[in-house]
Amino acid sequence: MSEPSPAPHPGLTDLAREMLPELMRRHGIETAREPDGRVRVAAEGLRVECAAFPERSYGERAHVRLNVRLGIDRYPELPIAAPLSGYGETPVHAVGDALMDWLHRVLEPTRAALGHVQRKPDGTMNSRSERGADVSEIAWDVYAGEPVLVHSGQEPRPTIEEVIGDQLLLGLIVDPITDAINSFPERRLHWAKVFVARVANDRRTTECLIDNLPHPHPAKLEAFRFPRYDGVLGLRYFAVFVERSRRTA
Repeated sequence: MSEPSPAPHPGLTDLAREMLPELMRRHGIETAREPDGRVRVAAEGLRVECAAFPERSYGERAHVRLNVRLGIDRYPELPIAAPLSGYGETPVHAVGDALMDWLHRVLEPTRAALGHVQRKPDGTMNSRSERGADVSEIAWDVYAGEPVLVHSGQEPRPTIEEVIGDQLLLGLIVDPITDAINSFPERRLHWAKVFVARVANDRRTTECLIDNLPHPHPAKLEAFRFPRYDGVLGLRYFAVFVERSRRTA
């Protein structure tokens, strides 16, 4: 029998729900609190709910896991559920760190993909889907969040530019996103969240979520090249794919 999932920490969850509207307001996003604790951006058709969980701390820094779920009125079948980790001198600082990570890495590219923020796409992609006699050729715009470096070990650590080098992060997710497009050709929005890390003895830890579902074959994540470094190195990356045009023959 599997162990039950841990319950959210009431105090830290309430704190996250109080901090989120203020942080969003500082980024020019007007919100309203709903009775169930969710934060709503009525003008953009967005709903945000979060729950916080204290995690084991390493060293003197507090560690909090924050589960944030972003509902989109235009795409009700596809909420963006993004678990994040925050670190800080205290649990309060750790919650703030996780919320800022979510704002920059998840919410910002999602708002751009939905047209609420004027920003050029970070890339484009074309796909071709076949269902019976119908063939759909779709052009996609890609909006990515800032890649985040995770590290533990010696100083100085590599920079994010040194870790990525000449490797294209979009290339890590083209194959799994294409699988999602072919499986759900009617969808006009997809998203990807990946994590790849090199840990002890050069072992790899990888995670690839596409539209809330784990992708079973993240082969390109396993092949990601890390620079020499005596410690743990990891990379988090999030991107949204939004349909720009579609031609069906």
